[in-house]
Amino acid sequence: MKRLLLTAAFFLFTQNAHALPGFFIGKDDTAIISAESKIIIATANNHTVMTIMPSITTTAQQDFSLLIPVPATLTRENITQGSAAAFDALDAASATHLIEKSDRDPCTGVNTAPEKDLTFTAPTKTIDARYDITLLSIEQATALPAWLTQQGYTLPEGAEKIIAPYAKKNMGFIVATIRRDNANVGFLPPLQLSYDAPMIALPLQLSAINAPAITTPSLKSMVNKNPGEQKADIFNDGTQALTLYVVTQQGHPAFSTVRSTAVNNPRAQTTLPASVKNDFSAIAQRILNMRAKAESNTALIEYAGAAELSDAVLKSIGASWSNSGPDMKAEQQRAAPMLPMLREGLQQRQAIVGNAMRAAVAAGKPFLTRLYLRYSASSLPQDLSLRETSNRQPVETRYTIHAPWLADPDPKNSCEEMPLYQKSVAVRDAHALETLSRLTGQK
Repeated sequence: MKRLLLTAAFFLFTQNAHALPGFFIGKDDTAIISAESKIIIATANNHTVMTIMPSITTTAQQDFSLLIPVPATLTRENITQGSAAAFDALDAASATHLIEKSDRDPCTGVNTAPEKDLTFTAPTKTIDARYDITLLSIEQATALPAWLTQQGYTLPEGAEKIIAPYAKKNMGFIVATIRRDNANVGFLPPLQLSYDAPMIALPLQLSAINAPAITTPSLKSMVNKNPGEQKADIFNDGTQALTLYVVTQQGHPAFSTVRSTAVNNPRAQTTLPASVKNDFSAIAQRILNMRAKAESNTALIEYAGAAELSDAVLKSIGASWSNSGPDMKAEQQRAAPMLPMLREGLQQRQAIVGNAMRAAVAAGKPFLTRLYLRYSASSLPQDLSLRETSNRQPVETRYTIHAPWLADPDPKNSCEEMPLYQKSVAVRDAHALETLSRLTGQK
């Protein structure tokens, strides 16, 4: 049975680098990097369940620890094991789609081939590890640097200045010692925390003080030999990556500090070369990274819509409220007295009632928003907080490829439209290559 831990904010640091809401520290002079983390937030009625899954790349041979600031009221009962399978389920439900469309026969105009959804997601591989948890009180948190030094940890320069504001906010800390075998690259097992608070906070600026970088040949070799992880050029770009899944009763989350926008225009079809289907996952990730780098201080919405998840998954992420929505018939009856006024053309009141009705409908169905954020100390100077809104505008990231019509090699079965069609395919393919180059930054 794996033991575990968690936080409402998780910033990471090492001997040389900091990353997401919590920080890693060791007892020797080793490098620990976390350039990517995934977080699930399920929230309703000021109660939040947060599940965190950070990645690591390290040369550490000994056990090391993750230090996380947490609400002072947190108890061991609030800390539990998260589910890696839940991340896979949310990933599949919100994945970027690749749609293959087949061309019509240019001679007959007939197309018998249906559209194909080539979307594919792979399960997340986690390091086999467990956590030994120490939950520190406010009094202990105030003297945290001294406590860590007494325990034999090596504190990075400036660590006391980083920790102090959280102790002053009456936050406690968790020290999670990570016990693992020899695995040094990959995602750690998920950690889950539940707490009550009116605001959801992610102090990401803590992690962005020093962006992780692969500065040693051993780390660079370790990352490049692992095909399932991001490559060294991504680690070294001076930013950190966060994939955030937010499950709410109402709709989209609204953020402080950063704006949010869809990855691509849902009203426009983005066509890519047919060859991308051979490595679409990597290409889609590169497109996402390029867009994030071009728009700093922006959370990219990859998906927003109904959370098509099983009851088991919803329960595992803490969305136990998902089947306890309001009585819709009762909500409609409450709105009925306003209908005469609406018929008189009071559009403003109509909008108010319409929004209230949509919110009531939304309350009975969980809403999933998937966001991607790359950030650094300069792009995110303040901690990130979010709140729930009633906006249920759907968002889906989709790309299209075209399968050309395969002409009959026998010229007797051709037609006068065929040469024109073949020219149009060549033009379309050229435009698709240009689009791919623009989106990925690769020639």
